[in-house]
Amino acid sequence: MMTHGRKRITVALRAVFCAAFAVASAVSGAEPARRLVLSDESRGRIHYYDSTDPAKCFFVNAEKTTWDIQRVGLVVPGKIGRYRYVCRNGFKVVDMDERRDVDEFRHPSLAGISAVSSLPDGGFLFCVNPRGKKGAPKIHAVLLRKFSKDRKPVATYTCSGIVNSRTMTLLPGGKEALIAHEKGFSRVRIPEEDRDAEVSEMKHFAMPHSRNMYHAVTSLDGKGYWTGAGYAAELVRFAADGKVEKVWPAPVEEGKKGYFFASVKELANGHVLVANWTGHGAGDSKRGWQLLEFDGAGKVVWSLYDPARFGSIHGFVMLAYPGLPDGK
Repeated sequence: MMTHGRKRITVALRAVFCAAFAVASAVSGAEPARRLVLSDESRGRIHYYDSTDPAKCFFVNAEKTTWDIQRVGLVVPGKIGRYRYVCRNGFKVVDMDERRDVDEFRHPSLAGISAVSSLPDGGFLFCVNPRGKKGAPKIHAVLLRKFSKDRKPVATYTCSGIVNSRTMTLLPGGKEALIAHEKGFSRVRIPEEDRDAEVSEMKHFAMPHSRNMYHAVTSLDGKGYWTGAGYAAELVRFAADGKVEKVWPAPVEEGKKGYFFASVKELANGHVLVANWTGHGAGDSKRGWQLLEFDGAGKVVWSLYDPARFGSIHGFVMLAYPGLPDGK
């Protein structure tokens, strides 16, 4: 009961802070500060972005694909931090303050990796699209490969019937995950045994149309999910029972388009931020915005468009925003 009370107080304080900041910004005309770390697939870079001071923006060269960027390690006030991203057969970790790689892991069983999550016991769960032998039928499954904290393989869990995973969101406790894939996303239960097993799909959420859902996260109210719906170039809000509640398309603006909606994050004030991936080419970022921020009514209230600085952005971590705890 005390835990729930603390959560309610925290949510209330965040709401008050957001409201106060919004009033102050309206009076001063100042734009809310946004600081982010962005993964750039087409140019192979990890960017630090500060909306208040272009001189503070920089990038670190990274190994493609730079998928599934996540902050790792302790949050230290005043520091940008360390970030893990997926690359060939494994992952790398870059320290953005030192501007260098500080960790790397690869394993031959991870060919086709799309995502990695840290487990509560210090181990890892990798999401892999299996690569069959040349000329053989396509394998209609996604594999979850579990590694111990000392980075030894311990089990492979098979998610049959879904293909082409894009991201995996491990839910609190590490017993369930959301896997975004070709036809939508699936909520699955992770086996507890350290042995090969089939994964139980608890619920399938089908895309309204188009293909390649990229990212799915639980909504802050706990009653549904937000998704970056791939080539549909839409934000989609699902209810817990799978019903589509909201569909927010990219805005219409000459010279820019919603190309592929990728990573998504809901903010404490009800806004939703989404990355707009625009292609594999270094110059494809001219096609459209790198980021779009929608308000609670589906209106775009902020966007990032800087094709000279950025390539195709598909992932991000929000570091500073009104009402957001530092570094979260």
